[in-house]
Amino acid sequence: MKPAHNALWQFLGFNTQGDLGPLTFYTSKDQGLVIYLSTSPKKPQSARQRHQRNRFRAAAQTWKLFSRADRQAWERAAKKARLRISGFNAWIHINLSEDLAWYATLSRKAGFQPPLYPSHP
Repeated sequence: MKPAHNALWQFLGFNTQGDLGPLTFYTSKDQGLVIYLSTSPKKPQSARQRHQRNRFRAAAQTWKLFSRADRQAWERAAKKARLRISGFNAWIHINLSEDLAWYATLSRKAGFQPPLYPSHP
C-alpha cells in the first residue's frame, strides 16, 4: 500500500506491526507505516523453525505463571534500564538466549534483580 494511504490508518490508531486480518503492517524508516496483503508461506516450516516457535511458546506460557508483582517488576526493570522493549520482551530475550551477562547488566541498570523464575505458591 502506498504511504499516502497511511495517514488514514495512523489516524485510526494503526501505528503497529504484525498481522491484522489479511493485512501485514510494519514501520519503515523511509516510508513510515507500510501495509501489504499477507501471503502464505511457500514452504512448510523447517524442524528448526518448529523448535524455535515451540521454545517461544513455552517461554510465553511460563511468563503467565509469574505473579502480577513479578511481571510488574520486569516492566519496571525495563523502564528503569531505559530499554526500548517491554519487560515481557526482556524476559523472553533472557529466557531464549540464556544470556545471564545481559540479565546482570539489566539488573545493575535497574537497581534490582527481577525474578528469573516464577515463584511457587
